[in-house]
Amino acid sequence: KALLEAYADHLEARGKVKSAKAARSVVKVHILEVDPTLSAKPANIITSLEIAALIRQAWEKGKERTAGILRSTLSAAYNCGRRSPFDTELPSAFIKFNIINNPVDVIPTIAVKAGNRTLSNDELKSYMAAMGDTTLDKALKLALFSGGQRMAAILRAEISDWNDDQKTLRLTDPKGKRRTAREHLLPLGPVAASIVAELVKQAAAKNTKFLFPSNRFSYPKKEKPETNEDRIIKTSIHDSMPGPRVSEIAAAMGGEPFDLRDIRRTVETMLAGMGVSRDIRAQLLSHGISGVQAQHYDRHDYLKEKHAALLKWERHLNRIATGEEERKVIPFSEVH
Repeated sequence: KALLEAYADHLEARGKVKSAKAARSVVKVHILEVDPTLSAKPANIITSLEIAALIRQAWEKGKERTAGILRSTLSAAYNCGRRSPFDTELPSAFIKFNIINNPVDVIPTIAVKAGNRTLSNDELKSYMAAMGDTTLDKALKLALFSGGQRMAAILRAEISDWNDDQKTLRLTDPKGKRRTAREHLLPLGPVAASIVAELVKQAAAKNTKFLFPSNRFSYPKKEKPETNEDRIIKTSIHDSMPGPRVSEIAAAMGGEPFDLRDIRRTVETMLAGMGVSRDIRAQLLSHGISGVQAQHYDRHDYLKEKHAALLKWERHLNRIATGEEERKVIPFSEVH
């Protein structure tokens, strides 16, 4: 338990708040509640068989993805403990666990089945039509019109991230193994830019820096003010909220269910069908940019290329919304 808590703290310190929360959740539900005796044992005497039994319980309940997350979380925590005496970038808090070997190494990784659900043009048209004027729906619309951005990145956006002159939105992407969040600049098309401009005005009126503010407030003084002018919105909308809203829209549409990952996959699939290259799609969706060349040598900002792709994408969405788009679906398996 203590090793995993130290690992979650380490993730938080690196800005990976969502990963830290996921680690704590999987530990609580699938270790502490399943086997409190095992969780109390020193980490360096726990065996591979004991860990395998925990993972197996999740797997046999039909929770393959959870089992995979449990294995990867345990493995990463043990690796931090094992490397900490020699790696100056790891917190010294790991050294006290005296981890010599990683008992998870002998347990095979659990492959998570890749999804292949993409929305048809008609489904995407219905999805867009279902979005209302709430802040949450504006987040979903912005994620779609900005090229299928990750919802967590969209919800983190602040007023200072918007350059109104350049119509550029700055997102931060901590996903993956990078130690610091990568800046992700989006030169938006007119529809997406108008959404952000409206959100900036609303945020300023609410005296908050967040484009997607939550309903949680704090007050500079102990006493609650008589007006809302002095209250401060503490956080943005939590990234757990858009998922249920997408599921609600999908259920109301009455067809096959879909989720946020399916929306993102649909965007990339359609962009591929529109002739946007794999490299530009990777830059636009901020994924797969982790090789030596990308990290150390490629300093091109791709703003012109991303802007051209986003303008093309907005025109595509507008044609779908008005029913002018050709009824053609590119299978996800054909995206290269």
